[in-house]
Amino acid sequence: MSKIAEFRQRQLKIAAENAKKANQAPVNPALALLAQLLNVPEENAIVTAQKYIDENISFFAADIAKGEDVTMTAKVETNDQGEITKISDVDELNAVKDDIESSADNVNESAANVDQAADNVSLAASDLAYTADDINNATETLKEATTELKKPSAARKSSSSKKAKKPKSSSKK
Repeated sequence: MSKIAEFRQRQLKIAAENAKKANQAPVNPALALLAQLLNVPEENAIVTAQKYIDENISFFAADIAKGEDVTMTAKVETNDQGEITKISDVDELNAVKDDIESSADNVNESAANVDQAADNVSLAASDLAYTADDINNATETLKEATTELKKPSAARKSSSSKKAKKPKSSSKK
């Protein structure tokens, strides 16, 4: 393929990519995030957010652990430029924070209990291994003793007595 043909192919590929990008709506990460937070489509995100601001609602949450939606409100004061100057009435947020801290403490205690149980299992396994070694040693000792008992004795058997060797004399009187 000639250099000119390669150049034309690259230009066509670039033009096709640019056309794809032009057909796609521009991605606005802030708008996508707002829509996700409000749980509405991106087209309605700004309208919904404005409605909540007009009603002085500024914080939303879902209690996922309980499986229910919970809306918490806080009073928000803004200046003329629309910047937040003060947030108040966040008692529910503090209660949620306390619940989270309590849950974290429970998780830490559970983790400590699991660690202790693991240590106990390790000690029990070690004791079991030592016991198995003791049993093996006793078995070997018993095998050796049995082998020794089964061996024929190397000592001479007792000899018959002299009395038994002498022929019996019979006396006829």
